[in-house]
Amino acid sequence: MAQPATTYFVDILYLQEGKTAADAKAYFGNVEPVVAAHGLRRVGPAYVITQKMGGDIEPDLVNVWTVSSPKNTFSDIFDDENYLQHVEQRNATFDMPRSHMFLMQAIK
Repeated sequence: MAQPATTYFVDILYLQEGKTAADAKAYFGNVEPVVAAHGLRRVGPAYVITQKMGGDIEPDLVNVWTVSSPKNTFSDIFDDENYLQHVEQRNATFDMPRSHMFLMQAIK
C-alpha cells in the first residue's frame, strides 16, 4: 500500500510594528511543544526574509511544518487550552490579517 503524501504547512508572517524576530522566536518557543503534541512539527528553523525576489508581498518570516493529520491537527490545536493561552502573544507579535498560511502536498 502506498504511503500517504506528507502534508506541509507554510506560514508566511508579518510582524506587528515594533516586533522583532526575537519576539517571534519567543512565541514559537512557547507554542512548539503544544502544537507538536498535535502533530504539527517544524521542518527547520524559522526563516527571516533577507531579500525579496519577486511578487507583491513583503513578509518578515517563513516557517515550514509537517502536519500529521490535515483533518485533525489544526482543530485539535485550536481546541487546546495550552495553545489558546498564547493567542494573545501571537496576535501581539504577528499581523495575522496580513499573514498567509497554506497546507500543501507534493504534486502526484
